Amino acid sequence: RRIQPTRPTRNGLLPAMLYGLGTLAFTLAAYFLWFHDDLREAGVADVVRTKLSAYRVGSPLAFFGMTVYYVSAHTLVEEYYWRWFFFGRLRELISPAAAIWVSAIVFMAHHVFLANRYVGDMWSLIALFSLGVAVSGGVWAWLYQKTNALYAPWLSHCVVEFGLLGMGYDLWRG
Repeated sequence: RRIQPTRPTRNGLLPAMLYGLGTLAFTLAAYFLWFHDDLREAGVADVVRTKLSAYRVGSPLAFFGMTVYYVSAHTLVEEYYWRWFFFGRLRELISPAAAIWVSAIVFMAHHVFLANRYVGDMWSLIALFSLGVAVSGGVWAWLYQKTNALYAPWLSHCVVEFGLLGMGYDLWRG
């Protein structure tokens, strides 16, 4: 089945932006108020530096270029796969409400492994991160269900991703 782009509507973009900005604010507040020092002490900054070095990111300009890629292209590919393909097909097999829950849990499970690669055994942080990913995956599936378009979940995902990369930048440069 081909994806058929539709025009964005205020009906989807407003809740997408509100959710994205709220999640961004919470994420950055949690990082700077509670996890910043613990992550540094646990050596996460070194893990981030090693990963960025492998990607040949050695300057703020290179980090900016990587950020543009992740915030735009990578999030679009994730939304295409997780919302359009995975959730879109799943809602054909089960109710849309159940498909939202299942797709959110599977989206979260995928990210648990990624988080563990960066923060190791900091399970309290992984649990909080995983909860956030599950909620976000559910909200983005709901937005896709509501609008039948990728614009809204993609926009919201871009805002959240920008915040995560901001934390990565702080760890890398600090």
